[in-house]
Amino acid sequence: MKHKTYYFSKKKHVVYNEIFADSEVFEKFYEIENAKDADMIVIPDGSVDIQCIWKDGRMEISICGSVMNGMTSRVNQADRCFGARFRVGVLPKEIREHLDIITDNRVSIDKIVGLPDLRKYLSEELFLEQKADFMLNLFEHGEKGTENEIISYLLEEIEKHKGHIIVKDMIDGTGYSHRYVNHIFKSNVGCSVKKFASIVRLQQSLLCLLDKKEDAIYDELGYYDQAHFIKDFKNFSSFTPNKMKKNAGNVKFV
Repeated sequence: MKHKTYYFSKKKHVVYNEIFADSEVFEKFYEIENAKDADMIVIPDGSVDIQCIWKDGRMEISICGSVMNGMTSRVNQADRCFGARFRVGVLPKEIREHLDIITDNRVSIDKIVGLPDLRKYLSEELFLEQKADFMLNLFEHGEKGTENEIISYLLEEIEKHKGHIIVKDMIDGTGYSHRYVNHIFKSNVGCSVKKFASIVRLQQSLLCLLDKKEDAIYDELGYYDQAHFIKDFKNFSSFTPNKMKKNAGNVKFV
């Protein structure tokens, strides 16, 4: 399932383009033009991005961890944004070692990774494809975090069950202690196994609302308490499910 990260009004002058990567390291590359400062909401997706934003001709490069709750995005303040999204659980060693400060935050890349050529080559004038090629060449052959068998198993199980899974039983299935599994998962993903499963489940509930399959939220995703779901979804998206349904036709999710 391709997780959603942003949403914004279709009536606003926001231009969004993306390229999905044939890569072991990156999931996709994207570009956002938001010259009119339209409101964009960022929602939890479990991923880590490198983002270059331009404002009034100045460029800022940050490493951005997944937010834990829906909120207004800093992309709103930029004229243009280029993003490179890493695959969940696959990160360069330098970034992986700083996940504790990157998650739910954005940190200047200069504080994490020494890449002096990045500013030189990621100019605003390059096409999206050219920026993507540069990032692939820069990171594909470097040292990177390996999706070990435990993390791969957990990610596959969580996605297969759409986040609706008994985490305890899943961890028991690895044969390792819960403390150890959560430690290596958080060290490679940035959040606990339970939190990531919750993100996937809420991402799936968003798709159900957009596809007008609200019954599936309760039948397939196991939200037996409607009040609990409404609270969780509002924290996830910043809107209630009813408001999301009413505005679905006017909102674009990317």
